[in-house]
Amino acid sequence: MVDRFKTMVCLILSFTMIISLAGCVKESDNDNIQTTAVQTTQEETVQTSLATADTAAPETKKITLNYNRIKQNSDKIKKDFDNLITRKRFKGVVYTKIGNDFEYIGSNGFSNQDSHKKNSLNTNYYAGPVTQQLTAAAIMLLQEDEKLTTSDKLEKYYPDYKYGDKITIKNLLTMTAGLPDCYYKGTSTEKGSVYRLSELPYDVFEEADADDNRRSVLNWILSQDTVFKPGEKFAYSNSSYYVLGDIIEKVSGMSYETYVTENILDPLGMTSSGFKATDSLATGYQDIYENNWILYPGVAYSASGLITNVPDIIKWVGAVTGDDFLTEKSRNEMFASLNSNYSYGVFADDKNYQAGGSFYRFSSFLYYNADMSNVFIAFSNYTQSDPKEIYNEYSNILKPFYG
Repeated sequence: MVDRFKTMVCLILSFTMIISLAGCVKESDNDNIQTTAVQTTQEETVQTSLATADTAAPETKKITLNYNRIKQNSDKIKKDFDNLITRKRFKGVVYTKIGNDFEYIGSNGFSNQDSHKKNSLNTNYYAGPVTQQLTAAAIMLLQEDEKLTTSDKLEKYYPDYKYGDKITIKNLLTMTAGLPDCYYKGTSTEKGSVYRLSELPYDVFEEADADDNRRSVLNWILSQDTVFKPGEKFAYSNSSYYVLGDIIEKVSGMSYETYVTENILDPLGMTSSGFKATDSLATGYQDIYENNWILYPGVAYSASGLITNVPDIIKWVGAVTGDDFLTEKSRNEMFASLNSNYSYGVFADDKNYQAGGSFYRFSSFLYYNADMSNVFIAFSNYTQSDPKEIYNEYSNILKPFYG
């Protein structure tokens, strides 16, 4: 683990017993929150809420924060953050670090309503699209070990794939392969709706083995025509990172989950993270629709399957931007800002990186910059809470402290 984060992580963990917001919505209000959602149809809700990702490029304007003024006004800023979470009825956990002297931790809502267990700093959530950063890093590690190159064409791994001579690993990493999305009908840039259980073009089952479900999804991806000429443009597609997971298995001789655990999670001390549900995993809650297929074994995989918490994501961010995990060459390649502003697993702009979206009933948003002077992490286990919206509002609160 990178040295500069050992102290910070310990400090964060010390807050575990006091992270409930004093000003947040009372328990008696939780039932009201669950019943005040806008009454849309099931079809409309599934189209926007089941497995979405933040697919738009981040804003390109540069922001400089006045750290001294933020430190001087820290009490007011924290109170404003508390009020924001209360006003938006956000349920989940929020962490932010600005400079070296400002940290904020806030939580609200239940990780398990039946046992009245509340969301906290150490609650685990499905990370959704944040998973893809670790998948990309696994590819970089394998390239460092000379087991593959990002210029490899897919025909090397799938000799019978009809686009194998046209798509490279880099196309998958940058989502320029043109693969139709395995979660969406079409691609997310075309505003395609998320597949419902009755609409799935492949066979996955709750009682099936994870490998069988995964193989069914992968076979479907590799049987489809591309939606545009590979390399022609960017279109967010979970399928790209699904295929990368399988390539990691082919090259490493391990399952995707084992390779990531042994080469990323364990070395970085991300001991609370993994790909299997534990008692620390929050229960996902929804108000309007009911559709469970996306949690079937093997479906999340290398596109959305990571289960993690805030302290472990802090370790991840510290490592991937530091000098001890990836080589400088790998970091430069991984975070290169392309024409689409999408790099490997993140949107990248002027050394500012972000990722996030929703998966099943969970949602996440992660923002950080290369020098770790600004970090924002939010997770939620409620479909009506939006971490990206909280980040945008949080940014507005900080506007008086720009420059």
